[in-house]
Amino acid sequence: MKKLSIIVAALLIVSVVLATGCGGGAPDAGAPADSGAPADTAAPADTGAPADDTAPAGGDSITIRMGAGTGADNPMMTFMERFQEYAERESGGRITVEIYPFGQLGTNAQNVQSVADGSVEMYMVPSNYWGALVPEINAITFPGLFDDSAHCIRGMEAEPNLYEEALNNVGITSLGWCFLNDYILAANKDLTDLDNLSGLKIWSNPGVAYEVWLQAMGATPSLVDVSEMVSGIQNGTLDGTCGGMSLFKPFNIQSVCDYLYVGPRNVGVFPVMANLAWVNGLPDDLREIVVEGSRIVCYEGFDNYNSIAEYGAEYQIEAIELARADGMTIIEPSAADWEKMLAVSDAVTAKALESNPAMQPYYDKLLPIAEATK
Repeated sequence: MKKLSIIVAALLIVSVVLATGCGGGAPDAGAPADSGAPADTAAPADTGAPADDTAPAGGDSITIRMGAGTGADNPMMTFMERFQEYAERESGGRITVEIYPFGQLGTNAQNVQSVADGSVEMYMVPSNYWGALVPEINAITFPGLFDDSAHCIRGMEAEPNLYEEALNNVGITSLGWCFLNDYILAANKDLTDLDNLSGLKIWSNPGVAYEVWLQAMGATPSLVDVSEMVSGIQNGTLDGTCGGMSLFKPFNIQSVCDYLYVGPRNVGVFPVMANLAWVNGLPDDLREIVVEGSRIVCYEGFDNYNSIAEYGAEYQIEAIELARADGMTIIEPSAADWEKMLAVSDAVTAKALESNPAMQPYYDKLLPIAEATK
């Protein structure tokens, strides 16, 4: 397959549903009743997606439903649209790609579980969500291990199979590790003094890098679904959020939060995961498009960017400046703040390793990887 030239890092928050005629021994794609994922025989009533039996005949056609928790003006949408163009062209129409923003295919947690049981074939979401299946994966986001998300991606690109055995044990496989953005804070309270986090209820993704860090700073983490983040801040049940600009920008976070604190810059990494049996059961040529293509788009540059990490970093800077132009107060951490956050990071890591000793071997392997890829 010729080298990709028009693709950026696609497949962000991707849900792949096998079409009815697919051969190769792929697992049944019917979603369990309590998973929230759409059944294989028909799309959810409110999405307008065509039923799977619309796939062209031939025994080896698939439909890829690509879903995002956020909407337009987001790197995920750009990535998915370009992947859509590539996959449909390279497969000669045997792959059909459909894109569903704003969580139309279910919550992140639901889709992660569905990848493991085979009712959803492929998905991409922050690495900490996969910690529900493989807790050890949380180690890559321990604060202070990698300097930022771009640094983490360099490390995972150097050792892409570090977690493969653990992932395979729960029926999934990684197809690439993709940068999105660093995690920072937005709140409706002035965070110039970082002690002001104390007592605030802050939305976050699950995982020690976010939950335990917020607790160590005196805040209370809230793990409600991302779709409830803005309404929670509006009605006062939340005081702010810890996320990335690719989340904040589409949700227009400046409409509900007055302050943006550009820290702690915890790592936000989006691995491309797939159901192992499904990948192994794909026809050879379609597997090449899905597997090789996933890895290429995660690790290669595009347009004027040398890497996806470079693109993500520029998007982050531009989104912060847009928030500033819209009237949001941008707060850069002081030297004292960084010193305080580093001290907290050490405590968070120690607590996480104590609570889950299975993370220790992975953390020990990640330390030299992080040092070698600075």
